[in-house]
Amino acid sequence: MSRRFLRPPLGAAFVSTRMDGDALRGWLESLPVHAKPADSALRIAGLAEHMRLPDMSHRRLENMADLINEFSVPVLASIEKLLHHPTVPLSHIHDRAYAAADKLLSELAQNDVMLAERSPMRWIGVTYGGETRKRLVQALQTCYRRITLAYRVGARPPSDAWLALHSLYLTLCAAGIESIQQSELGEAPRQTYVRALLLALAEPSRLAPGMFDHVQFYIQRHAAMAELTPAQGNALRALGDGHFMVDSRRPMAAQSARRAVEASHHGDWLLNCTPILTRLSGQMAALAAGVPPIKVGLPKAAERPGYQDLLAYLATSWGQPPSRRHTRSMFLPRTDAMIGFGSTWATIHASRRNADTSDTELAMAREFEAMSSISEWTILNESALGYGLRYISGDSGQLYPGQLIGLRPHSGNNVLLGVLQRMHTGMRRSLEIGVEVLSAEPMPLLIPAHIVGGHLPLPAFLLPRSPQLNNRLALAAEPGRLSSGLTFSVTVRQKPAQLRVLNRLPIGRSFDLFSVEVTRTRHDTQDL
Repeated sequence: MSRRFLRPPLGAAFVSTRMDGDALRGWLESLPVHAKPADSALRIAGLAEHMRLPDMSHRRLENMADLINEFSVPVLASIEKLLHHPTVPLSHIHDRAYAAADKLLSELAQNDVMLAERSPMRWIGVTYGGETRKRLVQALQTCYRRITLAYRVGARPPSDAWLALHSLYLTLCAAGIESIQQSELGEAPRQTYVRALLLALAEPSRLAPGMFDHVQFYIQRHAAMAELTPAQGNALRALGDGHFMVDSRRPMAAQSARRAVEASHHGDWLLNCTPILTRLSGQMAALAAGVPPIKVGLPKAAERPGYQDLLAYLATSWGQPPSRRHTRSMFLPRTDAMIGFGSTWATIHASRRNADTSDTELAMAREFEAMSSISEWTILNESALGYGLRYISGDSGQLYPGQLIGLRPHSGNNVLLGVLQRMHTGMRRSLEIGVEVLSAEPMPLLIPAHIVGGHLPLPAFLLPRSPQLNNRLALAAEPGRLSSGLTFSVTVRQKPAQLRVLNRLPIGRSFDLFSVEVTRTRHDTQDL
């Protein structure tokens, strides 16, 4: 959306010379905080921006800042509640609310920094005075809040939020107060900084719905175990898993120490996550052994398989995160995308329908087609493993990482089968996703009802050459209905074959992916 923010109905001169504290409070109290939180946030942000004027006394600035901070609390709480479960892509209401909250948080942080710099009692001895320290820590926490809110709505955190966070932490370290906890401001600055780094390393764009809060809970409880030390003097590339370098000159969080250049700049940090990895390993082992989650510092939700998958994901993210193994070619053709198992199955089935298609298959396909969602996307880039896409139009359905997606590029006739790996939302309902291709030639089939224990057959895809299994056979099916060890007969390319289901692979959340083998066939298995 356009950032043409609303301004309060008063000019800078009126604010600086005519509005006393009571008048300002009355104006703030008149804002529709709960009915129109985005409008209120934009108006308060406009007022906060007027504060940075050269002709105001420091005492007047402090009083205004305290009033603005006071009235920002309920406004931001209303917006964060509205954005707790955002739409994908962001609806107009959510888009505007996020833009307003980000603007307000940015202005609040800038004002705190300004007040700290202008404070007449900035220094007491060799460290900061109490008021200056409070403003700087408050600004650091506000930057963290901006970053967290961006991740919650699926957006990339603003570059200036990361740069400000790094700069503020360096400033606090220079004064030797990064580990001091102030009762009125909660945790020590170091804890806030480490939490931001750990959240970014967890790559929220890859998280399934509902998992963001679980990650925040885990970080809140265990972030203190991570070690943050100056990176200078360390042989970074010789370090093992769980070590990351933070370059405070760059608008980002951290990168694996193994892939970083040697640190030589003041402000480079080494984040050691190995203590957290040790705790994660112990917790996963305890859960596997049947130990109640509460006994190992986890919520009751940890009893669910999805939570245990999340712990394994965090262990990878904070241990040895995957890197891009293939270069991206940049081009802008278009593709249709079928979102979800049913839409994809119906589309691929329609492209392969022939005279031998059974009535059962046709009925299943018609049922899925009635619920299908198809949208159009631009292909931003392509690698050997998948595509980067940007949303254009159409029904994108309910998108989330781990979802099955079918792609039908306009330049060809084949429908590819893939899994959504990450997604980023932005202003003006922009949406970008990364899709990893599971198969370039998926074969739709129905597994007989008596095999899977139900009244209806189970729709599935046979993947002849799956990259996840070194180009061996795989089977994708709706979740929860298929298990290892089952054997069944199917017809593939007008030829009978018998398949045995082997191990389930930890890929996807809206579907199950299994390795399979051919146990009996009347044709060459290489045809699969």
